[in-house]
Amino acid sequence: MYHIGVVGPGQSVERILDVAREFEKELRFHPFTYKKAVETKEIVMEHKDQVDAWLFSGPIFVLMFMFLDYHPAFTQALYRVGDSITNPITPMLPYLVCYYLQPFFLTPYSSAFSGFC
Repeated sequence: MYHIGVVGPGQSVERILDVAREFEKELRFHPFTYKKAVETKEIVMEHKDQVDAWLFSGPIFVLMFMFLDYHPAFTQALYRVGDSITNPITPMLPYLVCYYLQPFFLTPYSSAFSGFC
């Protein structure tokens, strides 16, 4: 079982824990709330041996990593890598495939079958 530390403002952490109940069999979530974002560094350093991964929430993601001595570009790169994994499963993917394959299916009867793509 993996242990995930959820760090953020109280209301945000509560919302995450509500959704996290679906994953109780595989993951265990540990809530760590703060009043000020500056407390994030203390929370991470104090509990780093208790969790396998961190889930950060709140409006000041870049500043939080800056307090942990990470460059803002590194924070942006982490976001881009995490976001790029889900890009191929966009709802628009079937339409994009049809758009790019459409020249290969052009025939004199293509207007009759325009519903294909």
